[in-house]
Amino acid sequence: MHTISKPPVLLEIPGRLGRKPGHGFRELAFRFLMTCLETLAVWQERAAARYRLAEMDDRLLNDIALSRADIEPEVRKPFWRA
Repeated sequence: MHTISKPPVLLEIPGRLGRKPGHGFRELAFRFLMTCLETLAVWQERAAARYRLAEMDDRLLNDIALSRADIEPEVRKPFWRA
């Protein structure tokens, strides 16, 4: 008869062995991933807003008290710059 052994624990779950929660590899990896996803979302939102601003005609810009010259520096910025 063959018994199935329990697989080895490759990554410790935070909080085991007297460790404080939030300091394990999984927690750090999760926080890193979430930070990357949040950054990508901000970049996408910023790029879309600049695209919409660039697509506005002069009448719409006038309605919000801006001119083409006013928005040009913002529109030319790369998405990663605030």
